[in-house]
Amino acid sequence: NRDAWTRWVEASGGAVIQSQSMAVNTADPLPYVAGLDHSVDGIYVALLGPDSLRGLSALRQVGFTAKQIVTADAVFAVADTPSLGKEVEGVWGGASAPFELSDKDTPYLRAMRKAVGIDEHGREVGTHRTCTIGDIWPAWENFGLLKKSIEGSGWKTRDDNLTLIKYIEANPNYPESEVCPQGNLYIRPADHQGFCDYYVLRVKDGAIRVESRIPQEAGMY
Repeated sequence: NRDAWTRWVEASGGAVIQSQSMAVNTADPLPYVAGLDHSVDGIYVALLGPDSLRGLSALRQVGFTAKQIVTADAVFAVADTPSLGKEVEGVWGGASAPFELSDKDTPYLRAMRKAVGIDEHGREVGTHRTCTIGDIWPAWENFGLLKKSIEGSGWKTRDDNLTLIKYIEANPNYPESEVCPQGNLYIRPADHQGFCDYYVLRVKDGAIRVESRIPQEAGMY
C-alpha cells in the first residue's frame, strides 16, 4: 500500500511527506503516530482489523482532528469503524459495494442481502456485526457466473475445463441482474480480472455513506 500509494500521489502532482510502518497487532500505536508531521494535508491509513481502530483513534488523540484521513480498501469492512463514534467522523474509505442499502437500493441487492443475512446497514442480521460487503457479492457472483458458464459451455467433466474457460473469455460482459447484483461486471479475457463500479465512502453521522461512484471503465488498468 505504501509504495503504490506513493506512486499514485506523485503521479497526480502530490507529495508524500512521511511514511510510518507499524507491526501487526501493535497494542499501542501512539508512539508510531506521535512523530507524524502535522503540516500535512491528509493521512493515508493502511491498517486492517483491530489495528485500524487503534490507529484511527490514536491519530485523533495526537491532534489530527481537522486533517483528511483516508483508509485503504476494506478497512471499513474488517473492523467496526463506526463504533469509534466521533473519532472517525469524516474518515474516507472505499469499497466495491455500498454499506447502506439506501445508497444503492435495487431488487437485486435486496434479494442478495436477504439471502445471506445482511441488513440495510451492511450488518449481519441477528448479531449486528459488520460485514465485508465488498467480498460478499463476489462470492455470490462466482457461483452464479460459474453456473451460467457451465450451462452455456455444455461442461460435463474436467475434460471440458478448457471449453469452459474459452466460453467465459468469449462472454466477458455481465449486466446487472440477480446473478450480478452489484452492477455490470466485466471479466477481462486476457487475465480473468474482473472490473465493476467502485464507491468512495465516508463516515457520516455514524454510518458509512457513499460520497461518489467511480464507474467501471474508470477503474480499468
